Amino acid sequence: MKYVSGWVLTENGLKEGSIGFEDGLVQEFTGQRVKDVIARGIVMPTLANAHTHIGDSFITEELRGTISEIVAPPNGLKHRRLREARREDVVDAMRLTAKRMFESGTTAFFDFREGGLDGVSMLYESCLGLDVRPVAYGRPAGMRFDGREMASLLKVVNGIGVSSISDWDRSELEKVSEAARREGVPFALHASEDKREDIDRILDLKPSFLVHMTCATDSDLEVCANDDVPVVICPRSNAFFGRLIDIPRMLSKGVRLMLGTDNAMISSPSVLEEMKFAYYAGKLKGGIGLLDVIGMLISSRKGLNGEGALGLTVGKKPDFMVLAPQSHSPQLKHILRASEADISLVCMGEKTWMKHGVRLVEIEETEGGSG
Repeated sequence: MKYVSGWVLTENGLKEGSIGFEDGLVQEFTGQRVKDVIARGIVMPTLANAHTHIGDSFITEELRGTISEIVAPPNGLKHRRLREARREDVVDAMRLTAKRMFESGTTAFFDFREGGLDGVSMLYESCLGLDVRPVAYGRPAGMRFDGREMASLLKVVNGIGVSSISDWDRSELEKVSEAARREGVPFALHASEDKREDIDRILDLKPSFLVHMTCATDSDLEVCANDDVPVVICPRSNAFFGRLIDIPRMLSKGVRLMLGTDNAMISSPSVLEEMKFAYYAGKLKGGIGLLDVIGMLISSRKGLNGEGALGLTVGKKPDFMVLAPQSHSPQLKHILRASEADISLVCMGEKTWMKHGVRLVEIEETEGGSG
């Protein structure tokens, strides 16, 4: 049996201990140190990126303008570039972004994919053979409901993810959300990102979660908390467009927060970097605790996997990574200081990767087979 040891992240902070794993399962979780280990440091779940748009990865020009001018459908710069781009260029850039996610400890990401069926196909194609899992939230190719297109889309996606109610004809959007509900497929949308939008009209669509809520009122946030509708926040993207999201206010209203990196043309797909920025943004609005940021990480994981989301449960498939120790007595702050260079091991199911040079390489590929 293989062991990792050090300080294990729990919902209550770090706890000294060791994890033994074998045959694709966590076999032991002990509070004791184990001497013969393949990695030592902070043991924590791999990361789930709760909101991305990796289809715009190929856009490398300096971006100037408002949210509407850059990302709003159907004629924002992003959408114009997507219509003009060669398919292979878009897929190649998406693949590089997906690889970057895995190298920074992200093993699954929720992507709001533009372009209808072909857009979803490109997402799956870009991740073929990779060890990061795309959770596809597709959308109709146009800003309208087409029954035949929707039926085909619902067969291949994990969810439906659209832009805000301000972008859509209300009757068309209602048809999209109703079709998703009939098939038991999650429906989600952007909300109150650039301006405040009517929360009742948003929640009437029965979303599984919302994205942004940067311009939401206290009352809007309270309604989300009462209805247990989580909100994915993307602080770096909001800051790019000149808005500093008020995370302490959201937490004080009881909203369950998840963390995403949003557009790949704006921010790197690293959840570690997003965690850092969220903490600093929170400090500028009155302050949040380290456990608040860890809570966002855990909520993102639970949004992906439900119970047992930490990936550290005996009898369940392992899904964790190890950060190399930065001191003899690591603390939560060391997670916020970490970068992809600090990831020494990733374990998912029966696969284990260890840092070999600057890359994560499967153990079987490393010399000696045990790191």
